[in-house]
Amino acid sequence: MNRSFKKNQFKSKMGAIKSAKRCHACLDCRYSQEKIYKTCPECGSKNRQYFMSSAEHKRGMLLLTLCAAGTISNLRFQPRYELKINNAKITTYVADAEYIEDGVLVVEDTKPKDFIDKSALIKIKLFEALFGIIVRIPQRASGDRSK
Repeated sequence: MNRSFKKNQFKSKMGAIKSAKRCHACLDCRYSQEKIYKTCPECGSKNRQYFMSSAEHKRGMLLLTLCAAGTISNLRFQPRYELKINNAKITTYVADAEYIEDGVLVVEDTKPKDFIDKSALIKIKLFEALFGIIVRIPQRASGDRSK
């Protein structure tokens, strides 16, 4: 069967991770580059953030703009949550961002379109069940998200 498009762009999770364009960004002046430096080459700040993909980087820069405008507050990147059942640690969930919007805590996880692997889906569902917070997965402009 000859198809003119690929249904699944990546054959594995590692294939997707290896192809992701990583980025280091200064949270003060928003200068971005692929390499990491101790201080920002533009402003000299040490307030830096690592993003695993270009989609995460774009969303992070938008969240910084919303925070500066006062639409959201208490922005944190890559917050860690221990997922425990009966005081036994099952795993750790690392979201992409957390912030307060209209007095409500919002937890976000940026995922490529049609690519939420099973382990990420299980961690998200377990987090939602334990903490009672729905994880927001921002839609990409290219189409709908699927969970």
